[in-house]
Amino acid sequence: MMNPIDFIELADELKTSEKEAKRRTAISRCYYGAYNYLKQFFVESGIDISESADGHKQLVDYLSHSNVTKTQIIGEQIKNLRKERNSADYNMSIQSFDKNKTQLLVVKAKNAIDNFNKINKDEQKIILSNVKQHIELKTSN
Repeated sequence: MMNPIDFIELADELKTSEKEAKRRTAISRCYYGAYNYLKQFFVESGIDISESADGHKQLVDYLSHSNVTKTQIIGEQIKNLRKERNSADYNMSIQSFDKNKTQLLVVKAKNAIDNFNKINKDEQKIILSNVKQHIELKTSN
């Protein structure tokens, strides 16, 4: 099984490239590294996240409805990283992906993972409980 952190390491290698395509790839990889790392937590805890494009919104939704400030902040970070990833992957007319911006986005992805790793086991239980309640409410309506 691939480790999502490998995407972050690849982004680190590409972030200061002279080639815009490599910097754009770094942005994409740092997003997917953070996304898959966080997704793995929920999936391994028995909470499914769609394999389709909806899974990206689902992850942010779960983080946002965790009722734990730390995870809500991480959810906003992931949402912003996805927006940048979408621009890097789909909007070829944007030329704002210079080395500084790319390095900043890679740092933000690392920070999201680092901040998530600082969440203790008791907080993780609260997060999972709140997310399960959120899912139940959504499915019952």
